[in-house]
Amino acid sequence: MTFYLRGDDISPAAIELPTEPDLDNAGVAFGKLLKKKDFSWPEHGESLLRRYKARYFDEPQLPTTVPVSGMMAEPPRNALREESPEP
Repeated sequence: MTFYLRGDDISPAAIELPTEPDLDNAGVAFGKLLKKKDFSWPEHGESLLRRYKARYFDEPQLPTTVPVSGMMAEPPRNALREESPEP
């Protein structure tokens, strides 16, 4: 998990989303990883992310996934079909 904290290309969302179901348990897990007995995700989580993922908070980030309608997705699908060789 510390790889996720230190990795420049890994969004804070990859760390935040798994914590949401049980914030207390997340605090225990991160406390063990960081060797900080009194770590609490609700209390310290955001500051932890801001420390390790500052650029995500300093500048707006573009979405990595963008939903599109079926009509917009069809031309790329057709292009892929045309490029793939027949078995």
